[in-house]
Amino acid sequence: MITIKLEIFKINFTKIRVERALKNWTKSELIKKAGISRKTLKNIEDGTAKKVNIKTIEKIAKALDKPVEYFLEK
Repeated sequence: MITIKLEIFKINFTKIRVERALKNWTKSELIKKAGISRKTLKNIEDGTAKKVNIKTIEKIAKALDKPVEYFLEK
């Protein structure tokens, strides 16, 4: 029998905004570097995103040179 443990994590949207600001990047720069849409980043940074694909967070984390875990909370 295989057992899989799933955990639910919350994304710390504020950290994304702060890390972008620390790099002095505009939203447009992060959008281009991460390969995501303007609407997606707006919803993430505003904290209005209902569901965010982990692949999107991976792209943002890579662009900001941070591990994905840095943006996750239990």
